[in-house]
Amino acid sequence: MYSSMRLVVFIALLLLPVYIIYFINTLGELSLVGLLKLMIPTGLLIGAGYGAVSKRSRVKFADAKTLAGLSAGLVVAVLFFFAEAIFGNIHIVWAVAIACPLTGAIYIMLVPPYIRMYHGLLPPIGDGALVGASVAFFISLCLFVMAGTIDTNMTGDLIPEIDKILDLLPGTTVGGVLGAGLAGVTAGMLLTNWNNRE
Repeated sequence: MYSSMRLVVFIALLLLPVYIIYFINTLGELSLVGLLKLMIPTGLLIGAGYGAVSKRSRVKFADAKTLAGLSAGLVVAVLFFFAEAIFGNIHIVWAVAIACPLTGAIYIMLVPPYIRMYHGLLPPIGDGALVGASVAFFISLCLFVMAGTIDTNMTGDLIPEIDKILDLLPGTTVGGVLGAGLAGVTAGMLLTNWNNRE
């Protein structure tokens, strides 16, 4: 999704009315699978069209950046697994506060070599489709959880999962704020030249 923020915003704006129409047609009863079946192909088509038309967009690096993000996430997940094995259950606040900036730092280190090695895996249409499908998936999940906060009966069999997400949300938010602050201070101290580069 980070490959082209312009495309992310564009797709988000176009998917919102699709979601509203789906919501109205289902009479307030949501199916996550049904929502994803509609939203992901829609996002995929919009992203593919954007990739085909836009000639100067950074979306062409989506394949390499996706692999870099997956690699960074995998490394942090393994580290978290070993940390929990050593220290026991880690509170969600500290897990998020540490994992988020750490994942971001690893991602930043991996992106340049990954772009050199993997940016040609997909054509621009494929890169756009990858971003479009990812944005649609993420937005669908967020909207589904939001709907569950309004009326839990909408989410059917997934009510326990929605409740668990909502229980973890305050701690996750605090951890995100702490992690973002740590990342901002660290970037300001160590990455001045990188931040100022156009």
